[in-house]
Amino acid sequence: DAYMRDFRLVIPKDCMASNRPEDNEHALEIMRTVLKADTRPSDEIDLEALKREAGRRPVPHNEEPPTPQFAEKR
Repeated sequence: DAYMRDFRLVIPKDCMASNRPEDNEHALEIMRTVLKADTRPSDEIDLEALKREAGRRPVPHNEEPPTPQFAEKR
């Protein structure tokens, strides 16, 4: 869903698990090639930079979301 809504996907390869290591690598390869996901290790990801690049702020839980993505563009 996130890919279809034009969200940038960041899926740290060291923060997921599969039954077998080969399955993990296969899933990561599909996410990289098909979904254009960033699959760097978690210690290489600057979360603050991602938030700045996104240009969106979370919507408080007690408010109605302004867009289907549950975020508001600044």
